[in-house]
Amino acid sequence: MEKELVGRHRDDVPQEPWGWYKPPRELELGDYWKVIFSDHEDWHAQMPDGQLGSLAEREVTEHSDGTISVAGLLESREWSGFLEHGVWRQTGNGHLARGMTTP
Repeated sequence: MEKELVGRHRDDVPQEPWGWYKPPRELELGDYWKVIFSDHEDWHAQMPDGQLGSLAEREVTEHSDGTISVAGLLESREWSGFLEHGVWRQTGNGHLARGMTTP
């Protein structure tokens, strides 16, 4: 069932004065970007199923070619898999497909 999607590393996004950030414009499935807050940086992504998510609780490695890898299984409502060197590799259908409740 494995499916792959090549993601895009988008430009870094600064924190807005009101405390959060605006995602990059014209997002595509699999895009990922770094948000520069006043005191830290976090990676965020548009998952292959379209859900926006923070990777702040994950170990993210930025490679010299600009791609990223995220340690461990990533899971959204309708997608689960891995992000390795900028390639999203689907291994399952997410937690809703297994009958779990929405977080």
